[in-house]
Formats: sequence, C-alpha cells, structure tokens
Amino acid sequence: MASYIEKRLSKDETVVMEAKVHWCVLVERFVVLLVLVGFVGFLHAILFSAFPGETNMTVPYLIAVFIGLITIGVGFLTMKTTTLALTNKRLVGKYGIINTVELNAPLDKINDLTLKRGLGGLILGYKTICVNTSSVTSNFRYMGGTDAFRTAIMEETERFKKSGGSSS
Repeated sequence: MASYIEKRLSKDETVVMEAKVHWCVLVERFVVLLVLVGFVGFLHAILFSAFPGETNMTVPYLIAVFIGLITIGVGFLTMKTTTLALTNKRLVGKYGIINTVELNAPLDKINDLTLKRGLGGLILGYKTICVNTSSVTSNFRYMGGTDAFRTAIMEETERFKKSGGSSS
C-alpha cells in the first residue's frame, strides 16, 4: 500500500526529503501514565492510613493504567498519521487523527518556515515546524531532524526559483 505522500505525487515529482515525528511523542504520554498511577498510589496511601484494612484500590489503579495506555495509543497514532515531505515542486503534509489538516504548498507559495522549541524540545531534541503560506499556517508538532529539513526546503526553494518554477 502506497503512503500518503506517494499517492499525491504528480507525474514528474520526486520526494527530496521527509520529516518524521520524533519518538518523544510517546515519552510525554508515558509521563501521564506515571503521574496518574502515582496519584492513585498517593490517594491509596492517604486512604489506607485513614481507614486501615478497608481500602480496595484495584479499580482506581486499573482506570489510571487504562487512561495512560489510551494516551500512549494516541501517541502511536500521532506518529503514524503525521507526515511531512518536501518534493521538487511542493511541500506536502498531513496531521491529525480525527480532524485532519492537509498541507499542499507549492514551493513558491511558502512565505515562511519557523521552527519552535520549548523546554521539552530542548531536552529531548524535537521542534514544531510552522509552515506559513499565503493562505494558511500549518503546525507539525514533535518533529525530529528539523534543521536538516529546513535547510533542504531553503535549498529546494532556491533551485525551484532558479529553474523558473519547473522541476529540476
């Protein structure tokens, strides 16, 4: 089965570079799991000291683990459904699970490309790629290899402009 990007390539269009979602998207969700289980453990300790022998915390632990596993599953889906690729003619991408946003920006219509990084990105090495076109701004979160991707976009845009708007 062809990928989202491969299905959208025109006749003489080739993929120059693809950006991938960083593995850290799962770390954030794993931390949520640990915090939930820790919170239930804290409540268990308080209730056990107040009512010794009368606290059955199995259901709250199972609920916390279930919610945590759902958030980790959402992380896996985010990794599978987010795609961003640079071709010799345009920037093509898609993100979102239920509400999806698709980007199809010709290279000459890209006004700006911004890389944003917060504390988590500084520690784990990911950034948000913000693509500004004349009509829309698309934010691709948790992306890895962003500096090389930005450089490739700038180089391909220059090549595209020098060739007069045709593929090289």
